[in-house]
Amino acid sequence: MSDEKAPEYAGALAEFSALRSEIEERIRAQLQILFFQLTITGAVFGFVLSTNNNTGMLLVLPISSYLLCGRLVSLHFGILFAARYIREVLSARVPDGLGWEQWQRASRLQETAAPRPIWVLVLPLQLAFTGTGALALAWSFPAIFAVPDFWQIARVGMAVVWLTGALATAISARLLVKARMRAVGKSD
Repeated sequence: MSDEKAPEYAGALAEFSALRSEIEERIRAQLQILFFQLTITGAVFGFVLSTNNNTGMLLVLPISSYLLCGRLVSLHFGILFAARYIREVLSARVPDGLGWEQWQRASRLQETAAPRPIWVLVLPLQLAFTGTGALALAWSFPAIFAVPDFWQIARVGMAVVWLTGALATAISARLLVKARMRAVGKSD
């Protein structure tokens, strides 16, 4: 065992390493959620297209999209908080600082400062989560609301589920916009 004393900032470096590992795990979890969302969407739409009178199954998608979107956004905010802690707390404890988070943030802000065409602003996550919910709601609307026997209890129940799905889709859209704004530093 060496008698050399560890530098006083060794703890900060170890904490940095642990937080970077946590950030990487969160990013992997986000990718898994996205793949799961795409798989569920394909499976449900495939099932509905291959069978008759199962349009109501589409109402699973807005709710599951909302739940997965909420988890994805919570992971996103966890990443941002860890990065902020590294930038604001740990970096000050290391003599030359930990420049990775500062550099990454500055680069991201430079990229978003220039005007972008409208097609670049359409987020793939909005399509994967909000778009899925909206498409499922639009597709199922006629089967639920445009029927002569609407006031049967089953139809009213489906309408309540549809309205819940519409609310969940709207909340998902808001969550993703809020996450995007936070990521580009417009709401720190």
